[in-house]
Amino acid sequence: MCYHPVIRGTLWDLDGVIADTEAYHIQALQAAFNDFNLTIPKADLFPFFGTNTEMIFVSIVKEKVNTENKKLFIKKHSDYFCQLVKKNVKPIPGIENLLVFFQQLKMKQAIASSSTNAIIDIILDRLGFRPYFDQIVSGAELPAKPDPTVFLKAAETLSLPPKSCIVIEDSPMGIAAAKSAAMKCIAVTTSRPPSELQQADLIIEDMKNIDIKAVLAMMHHKEDSNN
Repeated sequence: MCYHPVIRGTLWDLDGVIADTEAYHIQALQAAFNDFNLTIPKADLFPFFGTNTEMIFVSIVKEKVNTENKKLFIKKHSDYFCQLVKKNVKPIPGIENLLVFFQQLKMKQAIASSSTNAIIDIILDRLGFRPYFDQIVSGAELPAKPDPTVFLKAAETLSLPPKSCIVIEDSPMGIAAAKSAAMKCIAVTTSRPPSELQQADLIIEDMKNIDIKAVLAMMHHKEDSNN
């Protein structure tokens, strides 16, 4: 028997995985809803994290939704968020270790985030993480997670089949999207407890002390050496 690597690409969620942005997103969403004369408490927003802004708006506003106000809400949220992030945004502690690890393995890497391109750009530029990524895919105007479209599109931009990609996520919706795309998934416990992330293939609770052997095991399979 011998080992053959099967994972050649890493698809990264952004918010809550690479950047600590939960508080900014909540403030920006609440500000955008205020512009629509709606006061939405944090508790009503948190269950939607992992999906995109359009889905949050549609789910809360419901019968008042139309194409014009959906686009307006998405823009308002993005603008408010970018204003907040310009002041201060921090990476998830230890996450750069994993970015460097995959880079050293010569793996292709892509952002596959539900956020808008404007949000993705400002976070990557503020953190200085853009050089790690070969491609950037925004799911802001794609079907929302748990639909797998954003991950399938990201794999396509890397010229890799879905089975050759691994997803890094922090939400149940994101994990479900990865599994629907027939991809393996590593979950990080930055926003949810391990009990809510059990669908993932591997759960990392401490980004500063990653079990590299466990990560490598996910990237290989056994085959008969005669094949």
